[in-house]
Amino acid sequence: MHARGKSLAFVVIVLLATTAAWAYDPPAGAETVAALAAPELTSGGLSAASTDSPMADLANPAASALLQRTTMDLSYAALVGLVGETGWGNAVNFGLAVPKPYGVWTGHLGVLQSPFASMPLGTIVNGRIGIA
Repeated sequence: MHARGKSLAFVVIVLLATTAAWAYDPPAGAETVAALAAPELTSGGLSAASTDSPMADLANPAASALLQRTTMDLSYAALVGLVGETGWGNAVNFGLAVPKPYGVWTGHLGVLQSPFASMPLGTIVNGRIGIA
């Protein structure tokens, strides 16, 4: 009974400690960062069923598992201010998928720059490496 009480106390403490993570409130527009990674995703194609690798790995890490050829994705999107916002934002992305006999290596490097008040993200640099 004593060990069971310690286990229960441990679980309760871990749950209480992780409660703050559930309360994360991202800034406006932060959910669109992944959608700006490639033109196919920008047009609404970001889903777990997408196989447009290497960028589809942002929604589903196993999306590139069936690739048979090396694939490179280089994209740029200009972000234009609307409704009184002036200036330009930029989204530049580079992705690479390299199939090997044991799996497909993927990598992504992206830079997003947003000077807009409606999307106050500033400059974000993100990267990812994975294998499927």
